[in-house]
Amino acid sequence: MKNYSHLAISFLKIILWISLVSASIAILVTTLCLAAVVFDFNLSFLTGTKITVNDTAIQFTDLKQTGTFSFAVFGILIIAYLWIFIKLVNNALNVLYKVDFQNPFNLETSNMITKLGFSAFVLGILNIAFSSIIPMLFKGNFVINFSFESFNFLMIAAILYIVSLIFKKGVELQSENDLTI
Repeated sequence: MKNYSHLAISFLKIILWISLVSASIAILVTTLCLAAVVFDFNLSFLTGTKITVNDTAIQFTDLKQTGTFSFAVFGILIIAYLWIFIKLVNNALNVLYKVDFQNPFNLETSNMITKLGFSAFVLGILNIAFSSIIPMLFKGNFVINFSFESFNFLMIAAILYIVSLIFKKGVELQSENDLTI
C-alpha cells in the first residue's frame, strides 16, 4: 500500500508541476498580448495565438479588434485568474512536499489546507464573474451563468474547508492525547 501512495504522490507532483509551468507560460503570453494591444506593438508571432472565451477559440487579432479597453480588462482578469491558480497549485505542492504523512495532524498542515481552500474559493468566484463579464465585454450581453463548471472550485473550497476543520480537531485531540501520556 505504501508503494501505491508514494506512486500517487509522485504522479500528483508531476501533474501539479506541469500545471504550474503551463499557467506561468499562459501568464507570459497573456502579458505579451496585453502589452501588444495597449502599446500597439506589432508582435507577429502572436497573430496565430488563440484564446478561448466561453468555450470558443478566438484569434488574438479578432480579440484585438474589440478595442483596447475591452482587451485590457480581459487580459487583466485572465492574469489575475492565472495568478490565483498558480497560488493554488503552489499551495498544493507545498502540502505534498511539507506534510509529514506519518504525523499529518499539525497546525501547519491545517493552515496549508485552509490556504488551498481559500484559493479554490477565489477561483470559484472568478469563474462565476468571468461567465458574466466576458460576454459583456465582447458581445455586449450581460449573462449570469451558474453552470456546474462554475461551481467546481466552490465545491472544492467547501470540501477543503471541512478537511481543514477536521485537521484542526485532529491537532487538538493529538495534543490532548500527548498530555495524558
